[in-house]
Amino acid sequence: MARALALLPLLLALAPQAKAQSPEPPEIIWEEGPLTAYFHQGYAVAWLGDLDGDEVDEYAASRPGNSRVDVYSGERKEAIATLSGSARFGHSLTQLGDLDGDGVNEFAAGTPYAFSNSGEVKVYSGASFSLLYSITGAQAGDYLGWGLASLGDTDGDGVDDILIRSYRDEGVISVYSGADGSLRYSIPPPARWEYAGEGLAGIHDVNGDGAADFLVGAPERGFGEVVLHSGADGAVLATFAGTTISRFGDAVCQLGDLNGDQLPEFAIGAPHTAQAGQTRAGEVRIYDGQSLAELKTLPGTTANHRFGELIADGGDYNRDGLADLLVASPGSDGNGLTRVGKVELISGADFSVIGTVFGTQQYEEMPSSLAGFGDAHRDLHPDYLIGNHKYGSSEGGRVRMWGAPSPWLRVDPLYVGQLGVLTVSDCRFGSTLTFYASLKGNGPTNTPYGRVLLSPPFELLGSAGPTSGSAVYQTRIIPQRLAGRTVYFQAYETKPGFPLRLTTATAGVIQ
Repeated sequence: MARALALLPLLLALAPQAKAQSPEPPEIIWEEGPLTAYFHQGYAVAWLGDLDGDEVDEYAASRPGNSRVDVYSGERKEAIATLSGSARFGHSLTQLGDLDGDGVNEFAAGTPYAFSNSGEVKVYSGASFSLLYSITGAQAGDYLGWGLASLGDTDGDGVDDILIRSYRDEGVISVYSGADGSLRYSIPPPARWEYAGEGLAGIHDVNGDGAADFLVGAPERGFGEVVLHSGADGAVLATFAGTTISRFGDAVCQLGDLNGDQLPEFAIGAPHTAQAGQTRAGEVRIYDGQSLAELKTLPGTTANHRFGELIADGGDYNRDGLADLLVASPGSDGNGLTRVGKVELISGADFSVIGTVFGTQQYEEMPSSLAGFGDAHRDLHPDYLIGNHKYGSSEGGRVRMWGAPSPWLRVDPLYVGQLGVLTVSDCRFGSTLTFYASLKGNGPTNTPYGRVLLSPPFELLGSAGPTSGSAVYQTRIIPQRLAGRTVYFQAYETKPGFPLRLTTATAGVIQ
């Protein structure tokens, strides 16, 4: 590791296959399930952010049939915490902000059937997984915790707050203080059977009063309606309505910037919209986050596919500076099977389909839950969580992670006086891996070939290949003077006729 240093852009320029480009379409990079019958794994899924400081996002998945929520390490893709509750614990899940000031995000899980159906929401520390506090329904039949969503700060205390849906009267929406769990206010539905809160999302401060605002979808109110509420006091800021029988508002989500004004947009799903005589083909409408004007309508194309039943922020998958969008069509056929369901990743630049993933079981109707971008692959491309509690012969359920097919780099423990060992999996057969290291940090650093997770100067270590699907590289003997230092690693993969790919990044402390 003591060889001369060279900047990565210069070295990459020597590789004839190297060229700047978007990543390949996403692939399934992890899955778990089905579990025991009727455990309903994947009923709810959520990204939690980096909880352990390894710069990889953790995630959670519920199995309410087993009254359990599992928290997974993004690095290892295995459960690191198991939380249990009363009947159907984990009916809802959401990431929250840092509520206790320790620099780590918290999260919440809902149990609407707790305490004679009054309901309960438990808020957990993301650092220790201990219970910070519980919020319970006021009376039997409230079903508090039927839905959950994160919300920014609405009361000026510097702590993010919580949106909670109760099923009482088919949709009471309440805002609770994230600091102590106290009720700020509730919004009852104007009428029953409108299913207010079926779509629920916190968004940015639309009206500029310093409080985060939120969207509430009521798909059975008229042709469907979404109300934009002030986070400060729940006042109505704007109303958006469907124009036909459509279940407009079944799903809502905030997106990143789509039109270059540096402000986030938002989207609304209407999965029962008819298109050119195709009943329940569905559609998604995208709105400007500042003017609230409709920017784009994305129509479904096939009857009963229900395009837009679930939607989520796709992050910037192809690194073009614009937000992408995840759209689910649970009624879609695929892979020669009926109603397996599908999820599409749609470009925010031209609304073309970047990638599609289908269910694998007849009548699976995937997904039942969907979580927008996290990064459990440390490759600067978003990853997505797809849950389906109905998967398996007896609804054991399944959770899948869908993301960029980046080769996976790992480092063995590093010791003074020994060789360092780097291993890369998920390589192209016959490819070559070229390895780099940095003692300065993990970037990110912009290069002509994209952003790398190393801080300059970068050290060229060497190459390995041609590979047979994986590669192992050994460094020189690690000198004593590097004891206690953290070393950051990344590699790139080349193969004639194929685009260059960056691996995931990793780091190790020399002992």
